[in-house]
Amino acid sequence: MNICFVLIEYPLSLVGDTYKNDFAGGAGVVMYDIAHGLQSKGHNVTVLARTLKPKHTGHFSDNGIDVYKLYSKDRVQETVNITSFLNKIVKEKNIDIIETCDYAPLIFDIPHDTPLLIRQHVSHGLINLYKGTTLTPYDKNDFDCFRRSLELHLADSFSGVSNFILEKQAQFHGIPKNKIYGVVYNGIKDIKNTGQKTNREILFCHGTVSKRKGTDKICQIYNQVKKEIPNAKLKIIGNGKEFWNSSCVNVLSVTAQKDCTYTEYLCHDDTMSEISSCGIYISMSCLEAMSISMIEALRLAKPVVLIKNGVFEEFIEDGVEGFLVESNLEAINRIFELLKNKDLYDQMSKAAYVKSKLFTIEKCVLETENWYEHVLTNKHEILNKRQVHFNELLKEYYNLLSKTTKV
Repeated sequence: MNICFVLIEYPLSLVGDTYKNDFAGGAGVVMYDIAHGLQSKGHNVTVLARTLKPKHTGHFSDNGIDVYKLYSKDRVQETVNITSFLNKIVKEKNIDIIETCDYAPLIFDIPHDTPLLIRQHVSHGLINLYKGTTLTPYDKNDFDCFRRSLELHLADSFSGVSNFILEKQAQFHGIPKNKIYGVVYNGIKDIKNTGQKTNREILFCHGTVSKRKGTDKICQIYNQVKKEIPNAKLKIIGNGKEFWNSSCVNVLSVTAQKDCTYTEYLCHDDTMSEISSCGIYISMSCLEAMSISMIEALRLAKPVVLIKNGVFEEFIEDGVEGFLVESNLEAINRIFELLKNKDLYDQMSKAAYVKSKLFTIEKCVLETENWYEHVLTNKHEILNKRQVHFNELLKEYYNLLSKTTKV
């Protein structure tokens, strides 16, 4: 198959003659691994990705994968540039499948005979719903929401990285059942054993630092843990320095600040090395699709303490690989259990590792192939069902483009 990924992030760039790490969250890392997994099985893979750094633009080969990194100053131009470039690539490379994500839609038009697939992580629209805002998924006064509506209307098949997110996205965005393929769980590669000894008293979380991710709540929890366990430490790694400085540092007590470290960004391998000596993974995130950082923590045999948010319950059995909690106070008490009971910690540590083996990149790539083959087998029927009424939205979109210079 000839496959083209259209991504909001790809964790590698070529700057001059030097390969450099580019920022990518959990979804970006997974898509990177999927691309390489498909390439290794004989598929031709092209990646078209945006970058937030002008110096990282350009074309390069990543072990046989053609990668094009594009930079635009504003979202309108970004959408126009990526859509134009995509159509060029599709024709030149005879692309069979286009896959993109729903989090930050980048395209609004594709050749009629090329299926467009969306792997659902978590959209801004769904985030707005959980925030309690009134923004609708197709609000034409909001540029991101409006271009998302076009992409959703164009898409021919949807998968989701968890049952929870697939159900919620379909409900919120009104996705027809006949377009839903099913769940394709994320997977991760094996993580190199650094040989570092685990310190149970180091609490950690890696990923985006924000209100939605509950980073400030983790700091509140750590304050109380620190009072009871003086040697306890907290390690946070993730993009979100502004939120950390404005909302997290002030939450930490003076005593807690002394043993709390925050690192804004590390490449994936360095992050894994940094957290391999940590003891307990914590997440108080109010909305997830399928947390890659959680799966990585399990692979490193770290018990987890997680807020019940609909997704974590799908992957973690309470009291087996860790604990599912409903409040800060319950999280604190569960952490105390793990810190004061080594036998319990060791038992959950082993269970965590076993659970992680259910989510390998090999399984993810195989299921991705099955999804693609299903679409291509039913291509004629699927394309005939493509919703044609998006043309009216497209007219409004072009009208919005003509009035907008920067969003």
